[in-house]
Amino acid sequence: MNRRSFLKQLGLTTAMGMAVPGQASGAVSEDLTEGLRTSEDFDTRLKVDDQWDQVVDVVVVGCGAAGMATAIEAHDSGLDVLIVERSPRSSHVPSTRLSAGIYQCPAINNGTENLARYIASTYIPSGLSDWDAGTMDKTLQNFAYTWAKLAPETYNWLRSLDPSFRFALFSLYTAPRFSFPGTASLNIGALISTYSRWKDFSKSSFNRPKEEKLNGEALFACLRNGVESRKIKEIYGARVTGLLKNKKGRICGVAATDEFGSPLSQKIGARCGVVLATGGFGFNKELQASLLPTPGQDFWAESGSPLNTGDGILLGIRAGAQLISSNCLFDRFAALLPQMHQGVHVGALLDCIGKAHSILVDNHGRRFVSESQLSDTKHSFGFAQELLKLDLPTLSYPRAPMWFICDEERMRSGPLATLGEGSVVNGFVTWDKDNRIPVKKGWILKASTINGLARLIADSPVNAGRMSETTLRKTVEQFNVWCETKVDRDFDRDPSTLLEIKKPPFYAMPVTLSVPFMGAGLATDERRCVIDWQNKPISGLFAAGEVAPVSRFLHDRGGHLSECLVFGRALGQYLAQEPISF
Repeated sequence: MNRRSFLKQLGLTTAMGMAVPGQASGAVSEDLTEGLRTSEDFDTRLKVDDQWDQVVDVVVVGCGAAGMATAIEAHDSGLDVLIVERSPRSSHVPSTRLSAGIYQCPAINNGTENLARYIASTYIPSGLSDWDAGTMDKTLQNFAYTWAKLAPETYNWLRSLDPSFRFALFSLYTAPRFSFPGTASLNIGALISTYSRWKDFSKSSFNRPKEEKLNGEALFACLRNGVESRKIKEIYGARVTGLLKNKKGRICGVAATDEFGSPLSQKIGARCGVVLATGGFGFNKELQASLLPTPGQDFWAESGSPLNTGDGILLGIRAGAQLISSNCLFDRFAALLPQMHQGVHVGALLDCIGKAHSILVDNHGRRFVSESQLSDTKHSFGFAQELLKLDLPTLSYPRAPMWFICDEERMRSGPLATLGEGSVVNGFVTWDKDNRIPVKKGWILKASTINGLARLIADSPVNAGRMSETTLRKTVEQFNVWCETKVDRDFDRDPSTLLEIKKPPFYAMPVTLSVPFMGAGLATDERRCVIDWQNKPISGLFAAGEVAPVSRFLHDRGGHLSECLVFGRALGQYLAQEPISF
């Protein structure tokens, strides 16, 4: 597909350039971009004068894991760096802080070739066969070797930023999740970030003292310490609204305005280049519809940062950037909440699927899967295809959303949501350990009987009358029979989880998928320079992290953050070699 066709599909093309998704063609949003500036607008002297408010070597747009890793390495390579972050510092919550804080630090004795082969298998569906056949795309091949070289250094590099930073080990996170031929014996070294004694992901350490921080909050604190100890310059509450280029067509700076609507703006020059590290597009429905491989945008629940609105991708589009689409979804189960942000459902990541005293049913009240298998990420990965099986006679999706059904025993056993990861961490979604708040808010339905519960489900907007009292009651009754015999003759569920749904009141919650890593965004070359639709580099424009993913197929445990850290570091080192040509 060529650039014009792709942009037409995306709904962005106008006669003059680009329009913001969701707006009428030709109505360009002033708060997202003023368009790519030309040499007639600015001269190229690149010094602080009436044309430029600031001039540095590198402008990094975005202050998450990839942005900070890039900034730190660029600074340590001798460059003058400025980070421009859209959110105010006091309320800055990138996806890094909401994550589990797991990153890969594989053992060096795995061997560079073995590590490169393993990571290449996660990049595209044909990655492993291409690698073994010697036909791997050269850019992806170079990415794989870069990762194999830098990933084993990750923990020591983080410790160099803050010697008090620690890691926790969990036995399930050492071997690859997907055992491709020749990769099962590798130690991928997925480490959990922490400053404290780590137990699990059941609590949030958001805004706690550093010595109490866990998971993504710990990783963020470590990177922040690296930025602050180096006194790297930062601007918060400033949204980049345009990329500036010189007479040679090279990107040489950014225009930024106050996020809160102040007419004041800054023009910031960048001698070596501009780095887009703005995160993903979970809260941009139009980009989801264009770049993800399934039609489930109406059913997804985004559990990441509300800042993930695709700003960097939109800036790249306006500079002529080529886009890459996702080949697979790294999905997580989440509660489908009525709360909306930017037209997208907000969700809460769940830790209850497949647990005792509970089942999953479709919109009609039927079980359709072994719930215990779904508690294993090997089986839940790629569940989007199952969720979005179309019922042709009714042209509907019976399993979108699914319904989690449980009794009082399950509700008393702990929070249904994962409190130490996702949108619950910082209170964007409020959820307590006793599940009382979501019940009070109506996110979890409650009834004294299964029939009464079925009626409440049927009355909900996302079910729209499809739930059958009789079907749900018979489903629960049959499940309870299997619990008595400890043999699930329908779906062969793990016997240890076969405990009856018997103690009232009974509860129901709509369940869908959250996609924490989209695997789609800006295309780059091996230097992380953004490329156009003719595969030519857009001089002076670079990208790292979720805005420009390397893997667009699978992500193993810790793979997302590993990619952000490794390729952020690699880009920071490379920028010191970038010629300054104006």
